[in-house]
Amino acid sequence: MKKLKEKAKTPIDATEQFLAVHGTVDDLRLHALLWFNAFEQTMRSILAWRLGCADSSLPRSLTNSSSLLFNVTLAGHDQLRKHVEKFAQARNSIAHRFHEGGYEQQLGNFCEQVLGESWPDGEEQKLKFLSKAVRHLAIDIACAVDETPPRSDFPFPQLLFELGE
Repeated sequence: MKKLKEKAKTPIDATEQFLAVHGTVDDLRLHALLWFNAFEQTMRSILAWRLGCADSSLPRSLTNSSSLLFNVTLAGHDQLRKHVEKFAQARNSIAHRFHEGGYEQQLGNFCEQVLGESWPDGEEQKLKFLSKAVRHLAIDIACAVDETPPRSDFPFPQLLFELGE
C-alpha cells in the first residue's frame, strides 16, 4: 500500500512518459495540467541550479508549494513571476474546478501575456498555442536566471524543446 501511495505522488518525470501522454491529449484542461507539471519540474531544476544543489536535495517546503517554488526561483524577475502566476491561476482553476468553465479565458490571458498574440479559435490551435506559450516562458526564465555564475551544467528546459510545435 505504501508503494502505491508513493507512486501516486510521483509526477511524470521521464521525458518519454510525458511525450507519450502529451501526444494523446486533446482536452485543453488535461493538456494544461500536463504542461504545468512539466513546467514545475523545470522550475525545480532551475532553482536547484541557482542554489548549487541537486534537485533531490531541495527542501520539501520549497517543492511542495508551487507559489513558494516560483517566488524563490524567480527572485528578482518580477515580470516573469507575473506570467507564471497567471499560468498557476489557470492551472488551479482547472485542477480545483475541473467541471466549471472560466479556465479557458485564464489560459488565453496567460498565453496572450507571454506571446503577445491573440488566443486562437480552434481547439487544435489552442493546444499548440498553449504549448508554445509554456515553452516560450520556460526559455525566457532559463535565459533570465542564467546571469549568475555557473555552479554546474545549467538545466536548460530540454524537455520543452523536444515537444516541438
